Amino acid sequence: MYWFHPTCAACMRPEKFLPVLETTDANLPDEEWLRGAAEAGIAHRRLPRLAHAERSKSGKARCRSCREVIASGVMRLALSMFEEGRMSPSGFIHAECAKAYFDTTDIMDRVKKLSPDLDEAALSDLAEQLRHQREPAPEADGAGAPGGDEAPAGEEPPRRDGPELAKAHAPPEAEADSRRAQGS
Repeated sequence: MYWFHPTCAACMRPEKFLPVLETTDANLPDEEWLRGAAEAGIAHRRLPRLAHAERSKSGKARCRSCREVIASGVMRLALSMFEEGRMSPSGFIHAECAKAYFDTTDIMDRVKKLSPDLDEAALSDLAEQLRHQREPAPEADGAGAPGGDEAPAGEEPPRRDGPELAKAHAPPEAEADSRRAQGS
């Protein structure tokens, strides 16, 4: 059995937390906030991946949404996924890519709970970045994706995230290496 703080459970495991919250007679502090956080996590399927916010340290990490480098010193959102019974880090996104990745920018309350060490300057920078969202890449919404990914009427388009996106869009140097290895 795994244990989470109520805030972490509501934010990162909402599908498990909400039914427990609905049936418990325990008097939890911030119960309404916990309920709202869990409901938001269920409504926005990627939102539970938000682990915390921080300033980019090295300027080497790539955004999991737009695939561009996250500059050093800017606010970024750390992601984690629940795998094999624990939370595993899975990268970062620009704060400006929150809408494209999470399908919402209403995350400041969640960030404040998950990142209690952020100072007012960092929170202000983050709020400013959240107000200026980047346009999602054409591949992210399926429009104009190479290879004719449009789905027939009544069917969902193929997923264009995670490992499938990485496979679909190999960097140019990888394509050249692949051609050389094949002898063409």
